[in-house]
Amino acid sequence: MNTNKNELPAESFGELVIELRRIAGEEAAAVGRCEEAVARIEAGASALIGEPVNYEGLRFALSIQRQRAAAAGSLYRIFESLIPLEREVRALHAAKRMPPC
Repeated sequence: MNTNKNELPAESFGELVIELRRIAGEEAAAVGRCEEAVARIEAGASALIGEPVNYEGLRFALSIQRQRAAAAGSLYRIFESLIPLEREVRALHAAKRMPPC
């Protein structure tokens, strides 16, 4: 993937979509693992003390992980929708009528 800030971020939007889709999948899988871990921790603590336990800090971290997964999914869908317009986007960028991506 291209890291030059003056150029578009990939050889093609299709290439970028593939990478963003992979990242979105990894983020979604991480959310699932985190949800399971938080549930096990809370269940274990509840069993030990005999009362319901809720770890708000863990729940907050989980909400951030969910937001990351949602953002990655949104980003790949945005670039996926731009694939038909890639030629025009690159032409505008090359003509310096667009800010660098």
